[in-house]
Amino acid sequence: MEEYSISTSRIGDLGRLPTELLLYIIAEACESQTIYRSLLLVNRHIHRLTKFDRLPFLPIRITANSARSFYQTLTDNPDVASNVRYLWINGTLELCATIAASCPNLVSLACDKIVLLHFFLTRRFPHKNLRELTLFNSLNCWIRLKFLDEHGALSPIARHRICHRITHLRIHDSLSPDFDPSIFPSLTHFSRSFRLPKQTHILDDVSILKPFPNLNNIVLTTFFWEDLPPDEKSVKLAKQDDRIRILFFGKETSEFMLWSGRALGKECIWTKRHEMRHLT
Repeated sequence: MEEYSISTSRIGDLGRLPTELLLYIIAEACESQTIYRSLLLVNRHIHRLTKFDRLPFLPIRITANSARSFYQTLTDNPDVASNVRYLWINGTLELCATIAASCPNLVSLACDKIVLLHFFLTRRFPHKNLRELTLFNSLNCWIRLKFLDEHGALSPIARHRICHRITHLRIHDSLSPDFDPSIFPSLTHFSRSFRLPKQTHILDDVSILKPFPNLNNIVLTTFFWEDLPPDEKSVKLAKQDDRIRILFFGKETSEFMLWSGRALGKECIWTKRHEMRHLT
């Protein structure tokens, strides 16, 4: 992510500016956890202005190694937990699910299916604002959710407060046949990764996604795509469904960068312009 040019030391020198202007400068500068932590250390005035004003717009990324210290921060500072909106979790520890459950005002969550299943099994569902879910390792997730639901382990509150309210779903695997559209009835945006963009796979996806009446944005992404102009079949396929966009994730574009863009009001996976290439 592009770093802002104003250093935290220079922001400290701007402490005499009107609060409204200083808040604007802080908002423009605070694009990562590293910058956020640095701003908190500038001085008391900057700390006070930054701590809760920027936290709801900050993309937070934790790993299995940092999960315990982050959870301790949430435990010691309940106001911090209530201000976390965008949370990306790299890890499958049960503690990661506890962290997600401890942030009651999440808007966007990115996690492994193991964390999601743990999350459901905790039976703690304070979330009313969660609308966007990015899921890693999603294969066989849907049949497991259905199994938990049929055996009473999946609370109806979980389905209503989480699944039924999700409008944006991004998965990092193929859309498996066990995917049940009834799990996400409010879906308007869907995205998934695949290795090689094949016309048959795209048509299969469109067929599986047909039951979603409000789906208006389908984004397919790949790291493996020959830089060749689209042939006649590729152009024809693109015109068949104007909801479909295919994005190439090259060296300049990362998954986390585009996910963070959603929080920061910048380019994200749902807005990035695509350039059509040759489909195999």
